[in-house]
Amino acid sequence: MTDPEVTTRKIFATWKQACGKTRGKTKDLFKKLRQATIDNSTSPEITVLSPESSSTDMALSVSNPDKKNNAGWRVHVWTTWVRRQDSEDEDLAFLSENQPKGRSALSECQKQKLTFYFRHVLDLNRDNVISAEDFSVLTDRICHYTEWPLESLELMTAREVHESFLSFLLKHKKSTRALYESVELEEWLDAWGNLLDGCHSFASLPLWLQTIPRILFLLINRSGSGAITKREFKEFHSRFLGIELTEDLESITKEAYRGMTENGQINLTWPIFRHSFANFILGRTPHGPGQFLFGPACPDTFKAPCPIDYSFLTAMDELEIYDPTKINESHRKSVLI
Repeated sequence: MTDPEVTTRKIFATWKQACGKTRGKTKDLFKKLRQATIDNSTSPEITVLSPESSSTDMALSVSNPDKKNNAGWRVHVWTTWVRRQDSEDEDLAFLSENQPKGRSALSECQKQKLTFYFRHVLDLNRDNVISAEDFSVLTDRICHYTEWPLESLELMTAREVHESFLSFLLKHKKSTRALYESVELEEWLDAWGNLLDGCHSFASLPLWLQTIPRILFLLINRSGSGAITKREFKEFHSRFLGIELTEDLESITKEAYRGMTENGQINLTWPIFRHSFANFILGRTPHGPGQFLFGPACPDTFKAPCPIDYSFLTAMDELEIYDPTKINESHRKSVLI
């Protein structure tokens, strides 16, 4: 080990013994050295630089007033001005960021669809509230329409889903106006807004909500063929939902069935119906395949300036199978790969 290294180690060892490792002991050592070098007991001059002299920092200068004495000590302490919020303001800011948005998280189209679902599917007694009585009546109507046995798996599943549905709604209840536990339309929309806020996938929704379209599919497809026909879809609206069979309902069911089956080119099977129900719940804009799933929820859609024209689609019997060996002889205008 060389001499400079030994000297350095001795210096650090001596410094630690004299000052320790804390800033307070170092400060005490500076005071002792300063007092030892100052001749006579003169009071030091303190110069304070106001914040106006520096935009962010303030210097506190302590010096010896005897300018002839070169052994004086000068200590500079730098501070920073920091603006801190009160604890109450911080709590209010945190609550405002994490407060549920309620119905404000829904688009106008979603509000129309969910309001239609509230009034024409669940509120069967027309008392403007949803309660256990409405779900009990809905279960009875499902049993009567489908003729399922009381102990059937489908009907038992429907009861469990309705119980979970009502429990979810009552968790978002705010008012206590009714003698029994019920949910008003505003609370209904707030519950859906909190549930769908930031949700972009049907698979991320609660299990009871994902089970509802399966029950509806089995309910509508009374024949059990695995694909809902246009007649079954119309009977669901007229006989089960009780919507009056008029010319408007004819056009709406026709348009809804056309949108879900791509103008009849595909069958309305379970995967297609599930996709349509997800569009009814998550779709923030009209023109989706599930907007008329329960009836004329968005009547203004028919007044759209750019409606879908299905006349340009090729009919099923005119579809031509792509064959790369006969590409020059084909009459196809485009090729999908």
